[in-house]
Amino acid sequence: MACQCLRKIKGKWLSFCKYNKQRIMRSPRYLLTQRVRLFLEQGRDLNMPVGEAERIRKFLRWNLVGVFNDPFVHLYNFRGYNVLRDREKDLWFVYTPEGKKLYFKRGMSRKEAVRTYRSLEEEQDLHSPHYYFFDGLTLSENSVVADIGVVEGNFGLKIVDRVKELYLFECDAGWIEALEATFEPWKDKVHIVNRFVSDTTSSDTVRLDDFFRDKSVPHILKLDVEGAEVAVLEGAAAFLKEGRISDLLVCTYHKKGDPERLSAKLECFNYTIAFSQGYMLFLTEGYQAQPPYDFRKGLLHATYKL
Repeated sequence: MACQCLRKIKGKWLSFCKYNKQRIMRSPRYLLTQRVRLFLEQGRDLNMPVGEAERIRKFLRWNLVGVFNDPFVHLYNFRGYNVLRDREKDLWFVYTPEGKKLYFKRGMSRKEAVRTYRSLEEEQDLHSPHYYFFDGLTLSENSVVADIGVVEGNFGLKIVDRVKELYLFECDAGWIEALEATFEPWKDKVHIVNRFVSDTTSSDTVRLDDFFRDKSVPHILKLDVEGAEVAVLEGAAAFLKEGRISDLLVCTYHKKGDPERLSAKLECFNYTIAFSQGYMLFLTEGYQAQPPYDFRKGLLHATYKL
């Protein structure tokens, strides 16, 4: 605990130094920070509670704007990671806090691997809007889980010891080798599928209703598919209507209006909805973005009403 407090203090000091450096330089990021603060202060076109807007505005007083605008980010400014080389596989990997090996795809430099893992740790902080482990999410030795949009497999690696079967869907072929290395100790219950999950089935796409027709239907779905979440749900409509999927963890920040669109669709299937805490800010125009600024909920947890 003392180490974490020290790291947070050092991270806060680093953020303060970066802020003032960018202020002196009048950089695009500093100027954007000021525009976002003014937008929040004026209180117009806000899609969040006033108290939440005020909290973010106070954070931006001495911190540069980013995806996550919350003090928990200070914990990761000074955090180092011991990224190692597996000489046999010729891949970089890191030991997770649970003592498991998480591999990175071929071609990534050590610096890229460090940056990637730091981002993973930050987004899965307990206070992050991108934190998957909602209260009420139950995993057991009988659970079947489908992770749609796996990338490096961080979520699956955290739960693999606690479930019966784990299906990992990743359409980027570049990550398959790394996923096979990461989940090699659990290859008897982990199924890696290199296909794009959607609302149609073809040679390289698949509907979940079709894929799991002759398999154990997953109790839990985790969706992070860069804005294709609605299509994935439409491709699983039969299972959703029957309530065979008890819980869904769905990213809601990729497209404007997704929090409302995705929650409405799942409520029609008789699910109750809870959103993660906080908000994420995605600036598609980079640091040149103009108001109104679109703060979005990061995740929703849908639970079937029995």
